[in-house]
Amino acid sequence: MKTLIYTSIYSKLWGTKFGGRPGRNIHFKHSFKNILNLSADKFICFTSKDEIEELKDWFYTQNGISNEILEFIEFDLKSTKFYGQIESKKNTELMKKSDRCYEIQYNKFFWLDIIPELSTYDKVYWFDSGLSHGGIFPEKYSYGTG
Repeated sequence: MKTLIYTSIYSKLWGTKFGGRPGRNIHFKHSFKNILNLSADKFICFTSKDEIEELKDWFYTQNGISNEILEFIEFDLKSTKFYGQIESKKNTELMKKSDRCYEIQYNKFFWLDIIPELSTYDKVYWFDSGLSHGGIFPEKYSYGTG
């Protein structure tokens, strides 16, 4: 049984037309590091051109995560399917203060179309990269205490 877990890290969206939470960079990294402790054959993380090298350095070099297990895929949110329709309907000024990104919400489905060798996996799961909480993940999956 082959399992894939995929996610995204776009931690520099706060204050932009995309929307996103402020100051989430280190939170997303540590939270996703916890998620990497789950039993899966492969993890894929979509991210921006601006963040991909920093993420590779943090996970591969600083934390010794194998690039065989974790793959980063660069994806420009302006390439989102239906980007034009989303852009025409949202309030850009409101989005600059919002903690949600519609493009990421919808890409959870559309990224499935570009995941390499998707058909080779028996189970595929989306996990939010920031979804690391002691009430959700038992301590044995944590990178540390507290």
